[in-house]
Amino acid sequence: MVEILLYMCNSSLPRYLGDMSPSSVAGKIIGGLCASLGVILLAIPAGIFISEFMKLHEERQLEKAVSDEVSLASKLEHHLNEALGTIQKLEKAASFDKLEERSSKIYQRNSMTS
Repeated sequence: MVEILLYMCNSSLPRYLGDMSPSSVAGKIIGGLCASLGVILLAIPAGIFISEFMKLHEERQLEKAVSDEVSLASKLEHHLNEALGTIQKLEKAASFDKLEERSSKIYQRNSMTS
């Protein structure tokens, strides 16, 4: 029994790989079953957990990217509204200046004719 545990420990560590090996057919069968069960019980569930973790991680990254885009879009909309307001104010000021120029021209014409 102790030799079986020692064999299992030695075969699972790379440093001791090949130091011990079973010599009987039954030992080789048990060793093969232990190796197969190790893959089934450890490697396959670990792969499933890792793939699920990766899916969750990708979903969180996607949610973060979408929220960042929404935030950026709202900031852009705010700045565009400010720029539009400024443009409208400038247009009003320009139209007021044109009106003032026209009225001064009319005043000058009237003052010259009188």
